[in-house]
Amino acid sequence: MNFGHVAHDYTPCRQSDRVPPPATLPFLDLSEHRAKMTSAATATEPVPGRAARQENWLRRDFRGLFTFPAAILAILVAKAFWTCRDRIADTDLWWHLRNAQYILAHRGFPTTDTYSFTAAGSPWIDHSWLSEVIYYSAYRTLGLRGVFVIFSLAIATLTTVTFFLCMKRTRDPFAAGVMTILGGLLAMVGFTPRAQNFGWLCFVAVFAILLRFRTTREAPLWLIPPLFCLWINCHPGWPMGIVLFAIMLLSGLIKNDIGELAAAPWQGTELKRLAVTAGLSVAALFINPFGWRLVLYPFDVLLRQK
Repeated sequence: MNFGHVAHDYTPCRQSDRVPPPATLPFLDLSEHRAKMTSAATATEPVPGRAARQENWLRRDFRGLFTFPAAILAILVAKAFWTCRDRIADTDLWWHLRNAQYILAHRGFPTTDTYSFTAAGSPWIDHSWLSEVIYYSAYRTLGLRGVFVIFSLAIATLTTVTFFLCMKRTRDPFAAGVMTILGGLLAMVGFTPRAQNFGWLCFVAVFAILLRFRTTREAPLWLIPPLFCLWINCHPGWPMGIVLFAIMLLSGLIKNDIGELAAAPWQGTELKRLAVTAGLSVAALFINPFGWRLVLYPFDVLLRQK
């Protein structure tokens, strides 16, 4: 039967004449559209995400102010300020302030004893000149209130760092608070506006860095030489830092466990980093106005002076 208006060609087509699959048709290619949508989503999503994270961070820190460790620390710092208030009077304070006044007025350092009667004119080294300048600058600005501010801030900082170091080892805020109080009682004899306060700050800073390197094997060791340079110009107690460094270094040379104490020996690269830091720290001690004489001063006091 012939309908007359429909013609069919059943001739087989060649491979090149076949219709391409849908994935290759131009009007069905969605890859470019997907890329645009993905880039737009990537550009817009992090903005509210960052804001939400910042808000959560602020909320978490705000809640941290009302935790038990924060309460213990607040009590310790308040007690440190109260202790400093009652111990502002010190017999050496005026001598330190007078030395700093001489340094700033003459743009130089006193070289002989001009205060005593029996040793007048004797050679002398101002071994705590930087601490004296700091105290005197505060005194010249605010009077004794300025001395109190510097003194109390130093003791409060020392208390805070000690508490956090104890917290890191015990994970118990009450035990950390008790140990901080015991440490404060041992140092109570020196809780006056003296140069040794800055020496203590240098000590705890060096100890914190070395302790972190001992436990995690990563710490800013490059800060230790500047700390020793600051230490020797503030107070002659820097040999305690060398002793501390030696203990930390030797503790990593033990290769076998001792009872329940697990050995954690240094690796070669770690030992090299410590050796370089120790050498730079010793070299930093000579960066002072008096050179080798200030380096030898603690040993001269220990062995010769009476």
